[in-house]
Amino acid sequence: MIEQCDHRGFHGHFRRATQCPGLLDESLGYGYDNDLSYRLQTAGYRLVFRREARSRHRWRDGFTGYAVQQYGFGYGRLEVVSKHPRRWTGDAVSPAAMMAHPWVFAVAVCLLAMAAAPWVGAPRATVWLAAGGVLLLALIVERLVAGVRAWKAFGDPAGLAFPLVHLVRDAVWIAAVARWAGRRLLGRPRAPAHSMTGRPAAT
Repeated sequence: MIEQCDHRGFHGHFRRATQCPGLLDESLGYGYDNDLSYRLQTAGYRLVFRREARSRHRWRDGFTGYAVQQYGFGYGRLEVVSKHPRRWTGDAVSPAAMMAHPWVFAVAVCLLAMAAAPWVGAPRATVWLAAGGVLLLALIVERLVAGVRAWKAFGDPAGLAFPLVHLVRDAVWIAAVARWAGRRLLGRPRAPAHSMTGRPAAT
């Protein structure tokens, strides 16, 4: 408890900030930093952006690397939200729209799949096809708008690939949801490797 922490002077303040909320949760892979930031906020600390700060962040290369990394993001996010249920709507880094994207994609795919089922009559299939198509189109348009804004802001037309890239992200996030739910139903303990796999060191 915070009340029990010695926060006198710099060393006491540092100890309170690092020990009272608890240290890093080593059972988490992706999302361990979110978990710590949530606990710091709960302990009464305010997190701020330092625009002058710089960090080096290396993304995985290629389509497969991107898909693997996004799978880890989705799985890790589920682990964090299961620990902090009040964060299911997202935060400043992962806002509600980002959290909802994969679920809307899943509903769209289910509607399109049901429309294609041979036992579905034509009138109902038409409705489901239209509903699924509208949802899918809405996701594409939303990401295209974001991509155009990114292009204007950074001068990089790669932002126009946002719709395709994010549909891939949505698909692997849904795969992560299925895998995570299966492990939870079986009572498997969480492990960092479930969402964060190793990769060769940069040369």
